[in-house]
Amino acid sequence: MKKEKKLPEKNVDEYKQQIKFLAQYISESIHWLNEFKILFPDNDLQYELYNEIAPNFFTYLSRFYFNYFFLLISKMFDPITSGGFENLTLYQIAKLPSEIFSDEKEMIENEKEIENDINVIKEETKTILEARNKILAHNDLNTI
Repeated sequence: MKKEKKLPEKNVDEYKQQIKFLAQYISESIHWLNEFKILFPDNDLQYELYNEIAPNFFTYLSRFYFNYFFLLISKMFDPITSGGFENLTLYQIAKLPSEIFSDEKEMIENEKEIENDINVIKEETKTILEARNKILAHNDLNTI
């Protein structure tokens, strides 16, 4: 059995930096989604034009965007650690250091509440997470 590598303790500034990176990651994801909405509006005339100009190109481009969205969203719900390495995920928010809270009870309550909220969002994105695991990350024979 493989033993998980223990991660070093962090100070408040390191947690702030992680949250900043996570916010940038989410901001970038929103940018990609907005770009997709501009390129592929719900407009039959635009799709007809795309099919006339370069049907394969725009089909592949839309698939690229969907696959990339699936990966972006899925990575946000990865566990904090895997294979002994630390991942930047939404669950990092729940692990903020105790210095931010006035007492340990508040810290524990806050951590549970945030993790519950993240799990609700994760459940809402279950189809995306399954697609990432069965199609993008692996070639699941029952899915492809």
